[in-house]
Amino acid sequence: ALLGVARAITGSRSDAEDAVQQTFLDLHRSRHALARAAEPRGYVYRTLRNAALRLRARRREDPLDGVAAEPEHR
Repeated sequence: ALLGVARAITGSRSDAEDAVQQTFLDLHRSRHALARAAEPRGYVYRTLRNAALRLRARRREDPLDGVAAEPEHR
């Protein structure tokens, strides 16, 4: 389910996988806040949404990210 939401936000399976992985890292770092959350499921999805949006924004800032550079002509 998390991967599907992330893919809908990022538009890319590989970016969605990165966003889900980042979500789990973020949840681990904020595990105390997650334990106190009134709606833990909502907390998880909000964390995923934020991670996916950050990743999508980074990709838009650098459209050539992951694209091999053209060789220079001499």
